Amino acid sequence: MSKRIKYRMFVCFLIVFVDNTMNSKLEKYHIPNATVAVVKDGEIVYNSTCAGQKLEPSL
Repeated sequence: MSKRIKYRMFVCFLIVFVDNTMNSKLEKYHIPNATVAVVKDGEIVYNSTCAGQKLEPSL
């Protein structure tokens, strides 16, 4: 298996891991939303906005 394929597999694993972790933490701690960025060598290689729970307006 080439280095390029291994790298792409790692990136896919990382994306799934980050998304699953963020979504579970947002739900657990009742956080409405968050943004995540992964930076490598000064460049953003992955970014995502995760939505947790909707906030009910308090009157």
